[in-house]
Amino acid sequence: MKTNSSVARKNNPLSASLQTLLVFISLFCFAPCPVAQQAATEPLSSTGDSAVDPSSVPPDSMTQSAASGSEATGTSAASGISGPGASSAVGNNLDFQADLFTGRFSYGIPIVAAPARQGTQPKIVLGYSSSGGNGWCGMGWSLDMGFIQRQTRYGVPIKWSGALPLTQYENTNGFSFSLGGVSSLLVNVGGNEYRAEGEGGFLKFLFYENYWEATDKGGTKFYFGESASSRMENSKPGWTPGVTASTFRWALNRIRDINGNETYLTYTTDSGQLYLSQISYNANVNTPAIPATHTVDFLLENRSDTNITLEAGFRVETRKRLSQITAKANGNPVRRYVLGYNYSASTSRSLLSSVTEYGSDDVSALPPLTFSYQGKPFEFEAQSIWPGVSSQGQTDPAWNGIQTSDQSGEVYVGLIDVDRDGLPDRVMRNFASPYNQYVIQRNTGSGFTGNYAWTPLSSQGQTSTEWNSIRGQTKFSLRDGGNIPGTTHLEFVDLNGDGLPDRIMRNAATPSNPWQVQLTTGILGAGAFGSESPWGSILSESNAVEWYSIQSQNIYGIPERRAGGGDPGEPAYYESLETIVDLLDINGDGLLDRVLRKLSGTQDRYKVQLNSRTGFGTILDWAGIQGNGAVSWSDYPDDGNPNGGNINGTGANVTVLLRDINGDGLPDRILTNTTAGFTVQFNNGAGFEPTETWGPLDPLSTIYPTAVDTHSDTTCVLADINGDGLPDRIMRAPSSPYTNFVVQLNNGHG
Repeated sequence: MKTNSSVARKNNPLSASLQTLLVFISLFCFAPCPVAQQAATEPLSSTGDSAVDPSSVPPDSMTQSAASGSEATGTSAASGISGPGASSAVGNNLDFQADLFTGRFSYGIPIVAAPARQGTQPKIVLGYSSSGGNGWCGMGWSLDMGFIQRQTRYGVPIKWSGALPLTQYENTNGFSFSLGGVSSLLVNVGGNEYRAEGEGGFLKFLFYENYWEATDKGGTKFYFGESASSRMENSKPGWTPGVTASTFRWALNRIRDINGNETYLTYTTDSGQLYLSQISYNANVNTPAIPATHTVDFLLENRSDTNITLEAGFRVETRKRLSQITAKANGNPVRRYVLGYNYSASTSRSLLSSVTEYGSDDVSALPPLTFSYQGKPFEFEAQSIWPGVSSQGQTDPAWNGIQTSDQSGEVYVGLIDVDRDGLPDRVMRNFASPYNQYVIQRNTGSGFTGNYAWTPLSSQGQTSTEWNSIRGQTKFSLRDGGNIPGTTHLEFVDLNGDGLPDRIMRNAATPSNPWQVQLTTGILGAGAFGSESPWGSILSESNAVEWYSIQSQNIYGIPERRAGGGDPGEPAYYESLETIVDLLDINGDGLLDRVLRKLSGTQDRYKVQLNSRTGFGTILDWAGIQGNGAVSWSDYPDDGNPNGGNINGTGANVTVLLRDINGDGLPDRILTNTTAGFTVQFNNGAGFEPTETWGPLDPLSTIYPTAVDTHSDTTCVLADINGDGLPDRIMRAPSSPYTNFVVQLNNGHG
């Protein structure tokens, strides 16, 4: 971030002594930071880390920060705490901070409110965090007075029952809070009392019937969700309004100190999103009662970068952003802040570009505080060599590939992060028998190093390569049509959520329940894998082996007469691939779940077994499916080769796909439709919403989510190319010289 660093200000309402102090701070704090004076073109991703190297900074990141004769703080949220004994959320001087553990950068702008009785005016901060998302103050910025909400780290907190639709939240998932610049999980200590996990503020929380009360060590009380307007409730059909079981978030709505001074916060709701509307304060409830005399109002404006989330189990759209803040005392202006925005050229997200502070006459203004952001061009960097590739002495290009599999589908070379450092490492099956180890080359960030033998591989006594590869699959060729399953019986993926990939095997014997798993220990070498242990129960609606596999696919072969070329007597084969069993995170808790197509009948739901970190639960109905009931569906056109017709070596246009299209962490159903857009069903954490159109699509390449030509070249794919966490349409150039990709960026709502 860069800010305007002019020192002189006209019509400055600050005192002369404070002006002198600010000049001193400007000279001695900002002069040694020449980077702050350099113009930047763009903004930090909510998923990226801060970095010194500008080339490694994600888009939408502030490049530097400096204040221009104004106070600032490193906190990232407003406190809402006031009254004797309450801790202040802001510092008194300029302060921007970087977290030494995460690299996160934070910066804050205090919002001046009129002084109140016994210092009870609200402490309000417009805060920036480089790890923040695109909220109501733009990318990375926030202004939040406090809230309590249901914990979502275990997925959308819906209470499962035998009847559909599901109409309650689950309390056992827990709660979290944000107050005074502090965020933490809440821990139940008995009855309706909760305490913050690892928080030093000594706050005591009491959970009543659909509202919360928190008390700090000075006796000040904070009330959350007392009014319907201060709660985010699930209003879908079947949910009961105004009850705890239907409430997702309780916002701070009232503060009372030990002297009876009160502050009130009111909210407005738009498209499911809760926005702070007004803070009124300087009231007192003692006899005689005194009404609130001072206010801070928050004005909204429309924005084009709408984002959609179903993290709460219902649709919430952020269509507004904060445009002005007005502070008054007894109806008279005290301060007004006008927020200016630009849209990112990289991601189209709202970027706070300026904050202008007006004085009590509502005319005189300080020079605006301005911000610039890290820019990322639409291009790839120059080609470079990534050295150190060593392939057990093999010179065959297959052993030096990025990912290599044989005709049976066994993957024996791949790129997988095996040590939780965020860098993909080279993983190889042992070249020669006995196939009892993986050979690992660690990624250093500038190349590969070492040849580490990861042992022991324990494969249920199986000695063939298919049970000792990185992925073991069984695939079939089709020449006569029909429906033949292909299965995956071995995978190397993280099953227990610790960030390390584990060896997962379908039971080699019959019956195929449970799976056998070797968990990764974190040791880089001998002892890398633990002993085999069962992981169950593996349930399905059929006893056939494909329904117990890690992934299963039905292959449909449809013979057609070739239209010219090749052997005139050889029929062409069009194959379709239907995934009926898959392993993916369906509920957004970071754990891979079993997702199955219904065996028979109306395809209106998936059958799901949620992962508990130690096994799988009972079969649940993931309802609401419209259209094709497969987990995914691909069409395979013949490649023109008279000897072709199998899965390997043919093209694939994916017509049904599970992929998080809106960035809320839940995989949505994406179906091919027309150039008007994909047909999308949002995942609400317990099922799917009705279909809607996500578009329009640029028909340059294809209307499919993923497309492959007849030579198995991928011509279109959904992947995040600009680092904003949303999958974009990346297409090969339609004609020679093919030196660039054609990209249609995902804007979060189409």
